[in-house]
Amino acid sequence: MRLTVWAFRILFGLVLGITAIGKLLDNRGFAEVIANYQFFLPEPALLPLGLFISLAELLIAGAIFVGYQLRHSAQLTILIHFGYTALATVTLWRGIELDNCGCFGVFLARKLGWSTVFEDAILTALAIGFLVAVTKLEQRAAFPALGAPSAGSRRRYLAARGQVANGGADATSEDEPESGATLRPRA
Repeated sequence: MRLTVWAFRILFGLVLGITAIGKLLDNRGFAEVIANYQFFLPEPALLPLGLFISLAELLIAGAIFVGYQLRHSAQLTILIHFGYTALATVTLWRGIELDNCGCFGVFLARKLGWSTVFEDAILTALAIGFLVAVTKLEQRAAFPALGAPSAGSRRRYLAARGQVANGGADATSEDEPESGATLRPRA
């Protein structure tokens, strides 16, 4: 499981980091790409939006690389790639043709097509896999004996059901109070 999480961390750290750097190197060009999607955003909002998207990708990539808040980073990765999938799908349904989808800024211009939607959907599915792997790894770390109860927990389990443990001896001693009982001095 750790190897799987490491593979996802490398994949999404690189993907988000490279795309963020590509967009940040020419943020004005990326703002123009955003305008080409024709979502009626006011012109003064395009540059700050482009900067926000690029910096968010860069911060998430950094968090993934250093292992900070991996579950939250995986959730944000899902959100980003699902958003890109939806944006590309809606743009294609509206019949808008783009020579540059903006995935890597203006330096690696790629035509927006159904292959872009497919790639984004695959990245969304992989991001979901990343979240599942991180969650399982966190659960294993929190409950290392999950599925293999300790001797003490087994004794408590058997005692709660009135069964015997330790070779036929009762799991509880008569000198010990039952759970919830209080000790009172004998008169």
